[in-house]
Amino acid sequence: MILFQSILVIKLVKVMVKFPKIIRLGWLYNGIFKNWKSITYKFPQLYDYFLGDSYKERFNYIAERIGKNKTVLELGCGTGILSKFLDESNTYIGWDLNQDFVKYVKKKGYKAELRNVFDYKNYPNVDFIVLCDILHHICPDHEKLLDYTTKHTNVIVAEPIATDASQMTMENAAMNIGLKFLSIIPEELMRLLDHFLLDNDGFNPYDNRMKWKYNDKTLKNLYNKFGIDDIKIIGHDYIGIGRKRE
Repeated sequence: MILFQSILVIKLVKVMVKFPKIIRLGWLYNGIFKNWKSITYKFPQLYDYFLGDSYKERFNYIAERIGKNKTVLELGCGTGILSKFLDESNTYIGWDLNQDFVKYVKKKGYKAELRNVFDYKNYPNVDFIVLCDILHHICPDHEKLLDYTTKHTNVIVAEPIATDASQMTMENAAMNIGLKFLSIIPEELMRLLDHFLLDNDGFNPYDNRMKWKYNDKTLKNLYNKFGIDDIKIIGHDYIGIGRKRE
């Protein structure tokens, strides 16, 4: 996957060098490809391969804190990577708006539903709601979700301190090299790469996602605002655990 993406990035960079004006053609991602999802969101197997081995420490920690014999609802579940880290005694339910992801999770043998995370009235009774890399995808409405979920049940949330590649580190060395590259390229090229290759989920536009500008202090304050005060830092992620609020 990394080699494949690297080849695509190199080819795209060559095009940018040869035709520099192309990076200013907003119609590429605001017109013809407005509803386009990046390649990692089109093919769940690629997403799984790309991220599955990069966050083992994070998922192991979340699974450890959930424990055994619990029912878990993961909102914005993606390919359901968390499910394979949970103890077999647990019941896992995943919600996502990506139809390909939902089908993929079902093929793994887990329950998954094509639902909007704001569909509050259909929330099942569960022991934990997990919000893993979902809040920055629904920015600027992330506080609404935190407010409701923390009143509904116990919540585990994991979010990056920032979406800026220069501030991120990964367990995978090759991915760290990729992050170094992404941290030095021009903004318009980054926008184009995001749209076709990186974190474009097809629902929340780039400009909204880039409003996620939390640092270690402000992200901690955000968590604390909703009663999430048991916090552990793993890599560039803040993982917070909050008990149900009254």
